[in-house]
Amino acid sequence: MRRGKKILWVVFISFILFLDVLICINIYFFRSAEKEKNAEKKIRILEKANKFYPLNDLIYWEIGKNYYELGLEKLEDRIRGEQYFSKSIHNFRKSIKLNPASYFVHFNLAHALFYRSILNPSLKDDFLEEYKKTILLAGQNDEIYYEVGKFLFSQWPKLSEDDRKFTLDVCKRIDFLRERERLRTFLNIWDLNIKDYKVIRKIIPESPQVYREYAQFLGEKALSLKERQEILALADFLEFEKAKKDFQLGEKEFYYYRYKKAGAYFDSCLKRLERIKFYQKLTHQSLISLAEFNEIRKFSLLNLAKCRIEEGDDFQGVENLLRRFLWHEEKVGEINKLEDYLIRRGLLNEDLTSDFEDLNKLSFKLFLYFKQSRYTDILKAGNIFQRSFYLISEDRKGKIVEVLTYFGDSCQKMDRLFDAEEFYKKALELEPDNLEVLLRIRKTYERLNEEMKIKEVERRIEKILTPKEAFSGDSMIYRGKVFNFRLMLDGRRGTLNLQFKEDCCRDMTPVITVFFNGEIIWEDSLKAPFLSVSFDSNIGMNTVEVESLGFPVSLLKLTYE
Repeated sequence: MRRGKKILWVVFISFILFLDVLICINIYFFRSAEKEKNAEKKIRILEKANKFYPLNDLIYWEIGKNYYELGLEKLEDRIRGEQYFSKSIHNFRKSIKLNPASYFVHFNLAHALFYRSILNPSLKDDFLEEYKKTILLAGQNDEIYYEVGKFLFSQWPKLSEDDRKFTLDVCKRIDFLRERERLRTFLNIWDLNIKDYKVIRKIIPESPQVYREYAQFLGEKALSLKERQEILALADFLEFEKAKKDFQLGEKEFYYYRYKKAGAYFDSCLKRLERIKFYQKLTHQSLISLAEFNEIRKFSLLNLAKCRIEEGDDFQGVENLLRRFLWHEEKVGEINKLEDYLIRRGLLNEDLTSDFEDLNKLSFKLFLYFKQSRYTDILKAGNIFQRSFYLISEDRKGKIVEVLTYFGDSCQKMDRLFDAEEFYKKALELEPDNLEVLLRIRKTYERLNEEMKIKEVERRIEKILTPKEAFSGDSMIYRGKVFNFRLMLDGRRGTLNLQFKEDCCRDMTPVITVFFNGEIIWEDSLKAPFLSVSFDSNIGMNTVEVESLGFPVSLLKLTYE
């Protein structure tokens, strides 16, 4: 009995050792096949491996892949191509029998069935079923979603209604944000096979970045301008919604004294707001409330400044943010709160005259007082400032001009026009070409009915402003490139005129986009070689951006009136 058990153990161990040897030989051939580049030689090596151990699903998968590659090489030869794909399918199915849960084998099998169905439609291979199995088995595999979705999307016209629903479900799971080229691939497939705007909107995620990429594609391909503008208006809206969320998160972090995180959210909010081009003006929608936009922008500026103050920044580090807040804020109550806060934090003094040595702070406080309509206090400080001795150096000149301008503005508000003139004259002695001061002194002369002086100031202003014919030449605007131009203007409403080469509208109609100070003012097909569009300018430097969608155009002249 004991001897019989020993024999059984010896036989069992021998079998295990023999099986291990067979597996090792199988793996050896498998590794050897990986080094071989020729598909037919690789198949012969792998088939040898199967003779020793025919239960390795990876061997059948590799054989199937190589037959598949041979089939792709012989697509022009229908008979041989079909033979290779049939062998590929046979081996993939053997691999699946050994390992039914292998999603990548199902994926390869689906490809092979598809190509065989092209070479021999009478076989009616159900490759769609294999793609469905691939998705079910793959789990959260983004790469599989992309590959399967890409293939199914390319077959859209041939799909049944149920298969289209399945395709849309797969495509919605694809991460288009991670890899930009994925979206481009799908858009090209859509352009070639579908061109149904409802379909593409169902698969692209609601993202400002993705929407803008889609809109860029529409422009380049000269597709629906209405769809492009609507999608860009939606992109602006989504950007605004994200900005609001950042603002709310910033307020929450600020409430719990986490100033660094709060500042990051407010900074992100401001950057998002800067990306908004207001395409809703072209679509005649009201997706974004301008009042809400301005409220979020100004309080993001204020709160970001406060975060930096709480983190230890000095006045110089936050001055620009505070000035931008004051520029947009009209409520005296909010301005009073800011003044109290800055005094409590030691960044400002209560007495206006105590900051005469620090011209940055003096200029800021005058701006703050002016927004509070404290003109009498400003004029008292102006009288003291006139009697004071202050050093005028190049680095201080600009701030002294700002200070003198605030004194002059306050005199205007108090109807002390001759005093206003004197302050403006002193400012112009330091900076004769300061456009803002010249515009203010012109307004003073208009109120005094000083015709000769008005004409003299207007001549000086005309020399500073950009000439009416701002650009003349031959500037080629290529796709993806933007023509940028800067205009020194006086803050009035005007009309921008662009002239292009006549041949730009002969063969194809280009789509031209014009931005003024970062906001859209015109976008349409250029049916004639010129266009005119109105704008609202700022006092000082303004920016014009001209972009051609689809193909290059040549800009000859840019004028304004």
